[in-house]
Amino acid sequence: MTPFSRLVTIAFQHNLYNMRYSSLLALLFLVLVGCNSEPKREASPEEISVAINFINDIETLRFVENPIASFKAGAESTAAEAYAFDADNAQIMLEKTKDYGHTVIVVEDHTVVVALGNSQDECRQSASWKACMPYVRGFIKKGELEYQEDFANNLIGSPDKQSRRIYFFNE
Repeated sequence: MTPFSRLVTIAFQHNLYNMRYSSLLALLFLVLVGCNSEPKREASPEEISVAINFINDIETLRFVENPIASFKAGAESTAAEAYAFDADNAQIMLEKTKDYGHTVIVVEDHTVVVALGNSQDECRQSASWKACMPYVRGFIKKGELEYQEDFANNLIGSPDKQSRRIYFFNE
């Protein structure tokens, strides 16, 4: 074997080793990512009913065990669209309300509010949210559910680390 062919053989073997190593790392990465993602939980018929009943009559939430958690679970299955809601996307999300019959914002497991009518008709500019916040009504959980009606920024609080979701429902 000539020195040149030996060098080519070593380089080829080294390249195969690197390709196997890279492939193994890529496979390991995919497995780890796949194992860490949670499967989406299907809502029960009762949770779906809670979401549908709430958008038609918010008072129905008063008679539900774990009302806000049940609404969120049902809304994830029944809403036409659902997104995280934060200061960076608030303006875009609130503009979408005109395309849907009902818009609901949920904060963690303690606040759920529904926008009244077209959010562009009655809203108040919020510096912290960088958006015109609609007039809403809904509940804040302080032990029991307490009915509230005000502009959204006064009920959902200022942007912070809390999880907020916005749900859009067709008529």
